[in-house]
Amino acid sequence: MRIKMFDCEHEIDLEIQVNDWLDGIDDQFIIDIQYRVAVMYDERSQVYCYTCMIIYSDDLEAYLNRHKKGRYKSNVGLNK
Repeated sequence: MRIKMFDCEHEIDLEIQVNDWLDGIDDQFIIDIQYRVAVMYDERSQVYCYTCMIIYSDDLEAYLNRHKKGRYKSNVGLNK
């Protein structure tokens, strides 16, 4: 089991990043997706933090390697 984390200041940015990462990945490899919103007020403005954690199967990396979907690979697992 592995995880992929996303952290954005705007919900639309988070949606775009997560959907881009998930594009072409079969549902069978996704174990869970968790979404959080944190809000902080610093006496001048509100600051939002939108995060998403995708828990996926180790088998996903082997699948992507076999199908040459290298756009998910980097030096650390499947991080973009």
